[in-house]
Amino acid sequence: MKIIKQYLNGSIESKPMDFISSVFVLILYFILNIISRFILSLFALMPIPKDLLSFLVPVISNILVIIILLKIYFKPNSDDKKSVDVNFTRSITLYCLLMILLLTISFRLITLVSFNPIMNYLTSKSKMLHYIKEVTSQINPYFLILQLTLIGPILEEILFRGIILNGLLKKYSPTKAILFSSILFSIFHGNLPQMFNALAFGILLGFIYIKTKSLYAVTFSHIIANTSLYILKELEAFSPIITNSVSLVILGSLTLAIFIVLYRKSPLYLEGRSN
Repeated sequence: MKIIKQYLNGSIESKPMDFISSVFVLILYFILNIISRFILSLFALMPIPKDLLSFLVPVISNILVIIILLKIYFKPNSDDKKSVDVNFTRSITLYCLLMILLLTISFRLITLVSFNPIMNYLTSKSKMLHYIKEVTSQINPYFLILQLTLIGPILEEILFRGIILNGLLKKYSPTKAILFSSILFSIFHGNLPQMFNALAFGILLGFIYIKTKSLYAVTFSHIIANTSLYILKELEAFSPIITNSVSLVILGSLTLAIFIVLYRKSPLYLEGRSN
């Protein structure tokens, strides 16, 4: 766990990474995940509840893979100072969190409407998504919520913004680095219904990361996006507003307008600052 401590205290920094290398990172991630999940699945022979095991195996596997990737793609700082790109060495203000909250909620509400026709069509055609739903339906709902709203966002942000985007920024302009990492983030989701949303969301997360230099910020945004989507889905049966596209667009536009006003007034509040 030494690599995690080094990552948290900023004593290591990401290595430069081109687009081909970033693709290889994602391929390596999947390969290592398959291997580690196979090894961990051997513990199924132990007297562990099946639903708990189905939750722990992918979580532990992902953590192990992230640690391996950090060891491969990070190096000690040459000047023995905290790296400007190491994520957890930067703090963000409550005002910044409010800005991120507004931006994320507006994105979720507007894209929920914009992508809904595409999502509905592709969902009806996607065998992969039906398979995913069948698998997740067998998981304890509390474990599933924890995975979707907390653990997943944390691990995905370490991989895509903490490792991949950081490395790409050493080689490319912020625009190209964000676009490349967002494409990989989209591919990572593995099914067309989610890929459109993931591409747009990846670009938003890249923007937030560039402005804040903080993995706390993008992780917070990712958690809010996933949690709000889950809440909206649960509320559909209770409130007509949730199923009304016009209402969602109006709410999303108002939220975005508030964000724009605040950002124009104090844009520097989005900037991260070193601890």
